[in-house]
Amino acid sequence: MKSVFLFALLVTVGLSSVARSQEQKLLVAYSTFASGPAALWVAKDAGFTKKNGLDVGLIYIGGSGIMTQAVVGGTVPVAIGGGTSAIVSNLAGTDLVMTASLVHKPVLRYLVAKKEITRPEQLKGKKLGISRFGSSSEVLLNIALRKIGLDPQRDVTILQVGNAPLRVGALINGSIDASLMSDGEKVLTDEAGLPVLFDLVDLGIEVLQSDVITSRDFIRSNAEAIRALTKALVEAFHFGKTRKKETLEILSRYMKSSNPKVLEAAYASSITLGPSKPYPTLQGVEVALAELAVRNPKAASAKPEQFVDMSFMAELDRSGFIGSLYRR
Repeated sequence: MKSVFLFALLVTVGLSSVARSQEQKLLVAYSTFASGPAALWVAKDAGFTKKNGLDVGLIYIGGSGIMTQAVVGGTVPVAIGGGTSAIVSNLAGTDLVMTASLVHKPVLRYLVAKKEITRPEQLKGKKLGISRFGSSSEVLLNIALRKIGLDPQRDVTILQVGNAPLRVGALINGSIDASLMSDGEKVLTDEAGLPVLFDLVDLGIEVLQSDVITSRDFIRSNAEAIRALTKALVEAFHFGKTRKKETLEILSRYMKSSNPKVLEAAYASSITLGPSKPYPTLQGVEVALAELAVRNPKAASAKPEQFVDMSFMAELDRSGFIGSLYRR
């Protein structure tokens, strides 16, 4: 009897080892502690990446520009961040593309200013903060400034400040005069009594902010990994929309916040409003190209389709898998 038990134990351990060895290791970077990468965090912590055969390691790389350079250099094969930096890289000759967009509406939506600035025209001559040049935060800020009648190149000074917590801190302590904030960050600036001058969501546009970025070269040799990650992200959105409590706990860990107002706001913008079918947003690419064309002539003649690979989402969509999740 004892030998039978030992045999069964060895078989179980052996099968477990085989299962682990069959999981493909995949390092995925994300560029912000704001809620944009929420579906990635849920996919990892709720077990959907493992379920789909991936042993995913997550790494934070501050700023979409630096993160994109890491993908180009091969340090990480896949990253989730502002797709504008991938477009800039592609225009410069790389083969970076977006395979999914986890956010379609602006997460960085509120143009928030110091207390003494209460009208948009008062921003003229002031210092405004972004994460890095060439990032989605710069593109979105440029859109907001033009909408309120200011020229981003002539009327203001734009400074690279860093990630969301750094921009919030810089605005509250007065190092900068204004910056774009997400719902979660706005909770903190509201508490500090800072005014909102403009809301990008009012424009009704789609934008690039939290996009799955990889290279065509990696896709050619690792299509199954991208296919599995895409499926895991779709499952994560469904989990997030139906399991709020567990999702808030995951957000709390990655956002390093226990503030319930911050977490509720982050959940609303990234999960509640998140797409059940996270196709790459062509409208978002068009918006980014229009802004980039001001300084890069290549952007003016580029076609949005050259920066995306729709095949993985389209394949999953056609299979009926996504619809089956929401019929359960």
